[in-house]
Amino acid sequence: MNNQRLFSESNHMTFVSKQVNLGLARSPSSRNPAASDQQSDHLSDSRRTVETCAIKETSVVTKADIDWTKLGFAYQKTDYNIRYTWRDGSWNEGVLTMDEVVPLHMAAACLHYGQECFEGLKAFETREGDVVVFRIEENARRLARSCRRILMEAVPEETFVGAVSCVINANRRFVPPYGTGASMYIRPLVLGTGPRVGVKPAGEYMFIVFANPVGPYFKAGFMPVDLVVEMDVDRAAPLGVGDVKVGGNYAAGMRASMGAKDKGFAEVLFLDVREKRFIDESGPANFVAITNGQPSSCVYGRVDAECSSVSAPASAEALSTTRCIASNA
Repeated sequence: MNNQRLFSESNHMTFVSKQVNLGLARSPSSRNPAASDQQSDHLSDSRRTVETCAIKETSVVTKADIDWTKLGFAYQKTDYNIRYTWRDGSWNEGVLTMDEVVPLHMAAACLHYGQECFEGLKAFETREGDVVVFRIEENARRLARSCRRILMEAVPEETFVGAVSCVINANRRFVPPYGTGASMYIRPLVLGTGPRVGVKPAGEYMFIVFANPVGPYFKAGFMPVDLVVEMDVDRAAPLGVGDVKVGGNYAAGMRASMGAKDKGFAEVLFLDVREKRFIDESGPANFVAITNGQPSSCVYGRVDAECSSVSAPASAEALSTTRCIASNA
């Protein structure tokens, strides 16, 4: 699969446009999207191979009938997701499907031993009607690192980028119009699907990418929110998996997050597990401290260099981009 990408170093955005082999059709009007639930002709079958994901340059996408300004951060059914299987030493070519259900063996390693990791990124429509995604290669690298940390087969970067492009193409009518404040949230995930009773890595894996339109993560929208410092719950421990994106990290912090919300707070700030003296990270999003009008030494959630259970950025090169863009987890 040939995935050409136009990269703008000025704003660290990857352009996924109609000029790409897996190109996106341009919206007829970003400001006044027409309402329609009709399925695109080029994706009429319930299951398609990845190669059918391209949209012709002459195609015009009619937006879904959605009130984009009232979207919350929640799952919403779209048209397609894409799935790849690793078996016998390699990943297959992938398939597009309308099925929302994943068939799993009852002894799948992801169910018993937590062999599961995921990513989260967003696609935005520009004023010109193109679609851009933020530092997609960094998300691909972090997913690969997460896979390796828990002994799963890593997804190749080219496969990751191609899958995300394909899912955006297949669900192009669900990309919120420019100026609505909404975006398309993209969720890649890897599951250990092979059956295991003994504690060891699964023999088969599934890589899935789905996407749906979302509004702001916090109910307050793009307004300041109240956080509470969590003293009694640790989200992740040094030398563990706190610096990769595995589901168990979020399960461990859920008790604190739900308790904070019951008390009227938006989320929690977790402290370091050794001394409870340093801010380690925020549960759902990046955290940057501002002291005396200047950013502190905190970068992407970390204040003290000795705290090692923070959800770190994908690479040191990404630090400069995370400072200027508010990124939900």
